[in-house]
Parts: sequence; structure tokens; C-alpha cells
Amino acid sequence: MFADDIRARIAEHAGTYFSPALVELFLDASRAEAFWLMLEPRAIQARLSDLLAQGGAPADPTELKQLAALFARIVDAKSPFTAEHSLGVSRLARLLAERLDVPPASHDALEIAGLLHDLGKLRVPDEILDKPGRLDTRERKIINTHSYETFQILRNIRGFEAIARWAAYHHEEPDGSGYPFHLTADEMPFEAHILRVADIFQAMVQQRPYRQGLGDHEVGRFMRDLVAAGRIDATVATALLDDVPGARVAACPTLAPLSELAQA
Repeated sequence: MFADDIRARIAEHAGTYFSPALVELFLDASRAEAFWLMLEPRAIQARLSDLLAQGGAPADPTELKQLAALFARIVDAKSPFTAEHSLGVSRLARLLAERLDVPPASHDALEIAGLLHDLGKLRVPDEILDKPGRLDTRERKIINTHSYETFQILRNIRGFEAIARWAAYHHEEPDGSGYPFHLTADEMPFEAHILRVADIFQAMVQQRPYRQGLGDHEVGRFMRDLVAAGRIDATVATALLDDVPGARVAACPTLAPLSELAQA
């Protein structure tokens, strides 16, 4: 949708859906081309880097999580397939960290890494993210760059050294066949293993426009198959499988339980 169309739509609903005063402010601000250019992914990514690089990460964890959540929503909104994905990964990663007795000092950092793990998708063209069919080889290679781009965005922010690694490693596999760094299990921080499991589980149970989320039995079997194939950490997977319904609530808080689907 073009800028003029958006402006017209919003103006049309002044006094019904929207406050007339706010509509007037929006129409005034959105006359400039710069307003729309600031909404481009490259501008959003640059703004995040600027905000976080100003004297390093904010000292207050609550403030930092709020900022990370804001950018997570922007990233997830780039595609209709991933609404609230980053939020769900973040919540589940923290839950798993608590179950696995990860030091409390890492809980907030892991939650932030979950919120920002897909930040590199800001550099992936929308036509690839939104493609309804199977990606070709070239498109798959492009989308696979997103975890490295996440690392590039976060690595120079003072105080984000661990967060940058945990976030960037969510597609690494224990046998070294993952991407983008081809790390082995011993080279991956335990928090990165947690984030990888959370990312996979959330994607499998989340309802998306092109498919239904997996039920508890189905996703349990899927995760066990990944453990057997050596693709995820067994310790983390066991902590998740001990309470799949609880993990689902953390990963998809807006969804009703889907356990019934296992019998469908």
C-alpha cells in the first residue's frame, strides 16, 4: 500500500476508529518523504544501533527489555508468518533457563537475546520473507544470512557481547552443520542451545497463515526426533518435554491449548 493510500484510509476513519486530533497530527507528520523513509528496515536497524550504542546498553534491565520488545515487534511485523514469534521465543527461553538452573544473572540477557534473535531479518527483502511458496536455492541463502546480520547489528554494542552471540547462534547445530558459523556443540554457549530449542519449538506450535500449529503430542515427537538426529541439545529438550503444555503457554501466550489436535 502506498503512502497516499495509507494517509487517505486513516483520514477516512477520523472520528470513528481514530481521534481526529491524532489523525491531524499524523497527516501533518506524514507529508514528508522522510517520515516514510524512517520506516524502511535499514532506517529502523540504524536507529536501533544508535539507541543502543549511546553509551552502551541501558543499565536498567526493564528499560532494555522494553526497547528490545519494541524492535522485536517491528521485526515480526515484517511478515504475516511470524507475528509475535520473537516474543514467544524470548518468554520460552527464559522459562527453560529457569528450569535448567541457569544463573539468574543470565535470565534477563537471554530474554533480550530471544527478542532480538531475528533482528537481521530487517536486512532480508520483504518479497523473500513473505513468499508463500517454497524458497529457491538463492532465496534460501539470502534468508539464511539473517542470523549473521543479527550478529553484525549487535556485536559492537557495549554490554551486548554475550547477547550478540546467543542471538546469532540460533541456527547452529551441535554437529557443526548449522549456520552461519558452523559451530559444534562444545563451541556453543549453553544459553545458545536454549535459544535454539525455544526458536524451533515456538515456530512449530505457532499458528501461521499457511499451516496449523502442532499439537502437544506431535511437537513432542518432533523435538525427540531432533534430539535423536543430534540437531538440538538433549538436556534442553528434556527440560522442555517435561512440560510441553507449559512451554506452549510461554511460547504462544495468545493461543488456546492445542492438545486436542494430537488426536485429530
